[in-house]
Amino acid sequence: MKKSTMILLWLVVVVLTTTISMSKTVFASDNLTEELQTNISAKGTFILQAMTTEKSNNSYSGLYNTYTTNLEISKELKDNAKITVNLKGGMSNYTIDRNDLAYTAINKNANSKDLYIEVIYHHESFFCNRLNIDLGKFGISKHFDKNSYADDTSTQFLTGSFVSNGTIESLGDRLGLRANYALDRFDIDYGYFSSINNTFDNNGFNILQINYKPSKKENYRIYGWMDNRKKDFILKENKPKQKSKTFGMGVSLDREINKQIAIFARFGYKNPYIQTKSPSLLWSGGTQIKGSLLSRTNDTIGLAIGQIYASNFTKKYSNKHPETQIELYYKLVISDNLAISPVLQCAVHPKGKTRENLFIYGIRTHFKF
Repeated sequence: MKKSTMILLWLVVVVLTTTISMSKTVFASDNLTEELQTNISAKGTFILQAMTTEKSNNSYSGLYNTYTTNLEISKELKDNAKITVNLKGGMSNYTIDRNDLAYTAINKNANSKDLYIEVIYHHESFFCNRLNIDLGKFGISKHFDKNSYADDTSTQFLTGSFVSNGTIESLGDRLGLRANYALDRFDIDYGYFSSINNTFDNNGFNILQINYKPSKKENYRIYGWMDNRKKDFILKENKPKQKSKTFGMGVSLDREINKQIAIFARFGYKNPYIQTKSPSLLWSGGTQIKGSLLSRTNDTIGLAIGQIYASNFTKKYSNKHPETQIELYYKLVISDNLAISPVLQCAVHPKGKTRENLFIYGIRTHFKF
């Protein structure tokens, strides 16, 4: 993103956030807006990181910074409908991830280098208030593979494999349709996303998810997906290449043990013979501890560990060790609008190599209005 565009986006965020309280007052006195409410929210994140490796000559030394902003405007419509517009943007200097040192993003926010717009039309109350529909331009992670404690890189974990299923080839924000049918303890979600030129065709991405919620404190999600874009695959070496669709599955769960401690886990798998750069298998798990144990009620501590296994295609170019990821953060809540988080990360056997383990130290500042 050009620096001038980023500055303009930040100015828009500042102007709008300073007028939110005034706008809410005006809206409250407007009878029409009381029926059709408009909400505006803004947030931004600044991340500063440094990295060391086990090499004596560390060519990756230095500081890396990332800025991201998010401005969301939602408008209530008639007949239980709502439209949401989300402006997202970011800027980053020579980031760690551009060196392609690991299977997963060390700082997933660093990928948000461009300004793009997410637009979603939401309609509910079909079939006795059980069916909800979303249509627009948005990403898979908006509704699928969610997790209460490992989902948001701005306030939770930074490592990509802890917040999303990296075995799915990233489509970014695309033209998509999501249908959700809610039962007493189950939710069933179906999603279709375009993959070529933002058009609905036979080359789209399909995903079906079942979410089991036995109580308000626990969620268990399992899903399967298929990418209809055909990719090369090889069953045995020295055999001619063939074309195949990509398929896989995933699991995501979170549970609150008590008021202070919660746990989570994520698992992803795809056909290992498909020739793509994404891994064929990953797992992660961890815990979130609320600061009330440390007499800091609003603070949280997050700890996660996971492993990533390369596909058979990728293994030709690296060793066969799984890559192990570890992350620890402490979220220090300064106020309702500001939080600061020191973050420690480690990648053991990055990209399956036997040496050059990565150690990343960072601090994240997050604000919201």
